Amino acid sequence: MVDRTFLSSDPKFHLKNFTHIIDTLLDNDYPIDFIFNTINSKIRTLIKNQFKTNNNVNNESEVIQPCFNKINSSNNNNGLKKFFAIPFVNSVSHKFKPVANIFTCKLAYTIPNTLKNFIKRGKDKLEYTHNQNVVYKISCDNCDASYVGQTKRQLKTRIHEHSSDINKTSKSPSVISNHRIEKNHDFNWSKVEILDMEPSYKKRLISEMVHIKKQTHGINKQNDTESLPDCYTNMIHSLPPLNFSLPLSFPEISAYSFLIFISKVVQSIFIIVY
Repeated sequence: MVDRTFLSSDPKFHLKNFTHIIDTLLDNDYPIDFIFNTINSKIRTLIKNQFKTNNNVNNESEVIQPCFNKINSSNNNNGLKKFFAIPFVNSVSHKFKPVANIFTCKLAYTIPNTLKNFIKRGKDKLEYTHNQNVVYKISCDNCDASYVGQTKRQLKTRIHEHSSDINKTSKSPSVISNHRIEKNHDFNWSKVEILDMEPSYKKRLISEMVHIKKQTHGINKQNDTESLPDCYTNMIHSLPPLNFSLPLSFPEISAYSFLIFISKVVQSIFIIVY
C-alpha cells in the first residue's frame, strides 16, 4: 500500500492517502508503533532508491528532506505552520518527530509533572462539586450500573441536569432517566466520582472515552466511544483500578496518561489532516 501510494499517486494526495492507510491499519488492530515504524522505513527506502537513481544522492538527509518537501508542497503554499502538543515521555515522545515531519507539523512538548503539582498556594479548598473541566462517574444506588460523562462547567450544575432530566416531557429522555424509569432505580447523586480533571476539551473527550470503556456495567450509548480505536480496548481493560483523591497528580494516573497520550497523538494527526 505504501509503494502504491508513494509511487502512483500525485504528491498532493500523499497526505490523504497515508492517513487512510494508518486509519485502516488501526481499524484492524495493528499496533501504532508497528504502523509508524513500517511506513517510515518503507518511505525512506523508496525515497532513497528514487533519488539515488535520478540524482546519485548518497547522503540520507539529502534524500529524506526533499521528499518531505515534495509530499507537502501543496500544504506549504499558504505559509501556515501546524503545531500539536504532546506530553514529554523519555524515549517515547521523540519517536513521533518523523511522523510530524511527514505531515509538516511542529511538535511541542509539555511537562505534565511540574512544580505546581507539588507546591500548593494557600487557597481555601474548593468544594468537591465546584470543580470544573472534569470527567465524572455517576453510579446507580440499586445495581452496578454507572454512567461516565464530562463537563467544562461546575460538576454540581451537570449533576442537577442529570437528576432533573426525568421530570422533562421530552420524547427522548437521557440514558440515566431511562434506567431510572425502566428499572425503578435511582442514582447516588451525593457521591459522584471525579475520574479526571482536564481543561483541554479534546483531551477531556479522550479521557471520557477511556473511562467509559473501563466501566463494568456502563449505560453510556455506543456512539460515546466510536472515536476511540478498538485496538485500545484490551489495553484499557488491563489497567488496574485506581484509588486517588483530589487534586490528581501525574504519578497516580501515569498509566491512563500514557494511554491518553498515545490516543491524542493519533487524534491530532487526524485533526491536522481533516
